Amino acid sequence: LIVICVLLPWFCLPFVPIVVAYKLTERYVTPAARELQRLDAVSRSPMVSHFSETLQGLSVIRSFRMDDSFCRRALEYLDQNLRPQMLGMEIRRWLDLRLELVN
Repeated sequence: LIVICVLLPWFCLPFVPIVVAYKLTERYVTPAARELQRLDAVSRSPMVSHFSETLQGLSVIRSFRMDDSFCRRALEYLDQNLRPQMLGMEIRRWLDLRLELVN
């Protein structure tokens, strides 16, 4: 590519807007993806903690017949954890679409 650009400078002109579009998209997407990773880690902690505590106290939970309560709470934690993951997938789809449109 470098040899082609040196020999035919007009060949590189279409690359300038493409590179600018890539950089603008990167500047927009990178902070959002980083924040979603942080939210994913923050929402995963209560879910893992609840799961490990449930496993440790399983006999007590069953003896007091609190199975349904713990299942509901586990599903709530799972829902809270899946939200950032779903948003992350949507951001990646959005980025893929924008990059396809640029190319």
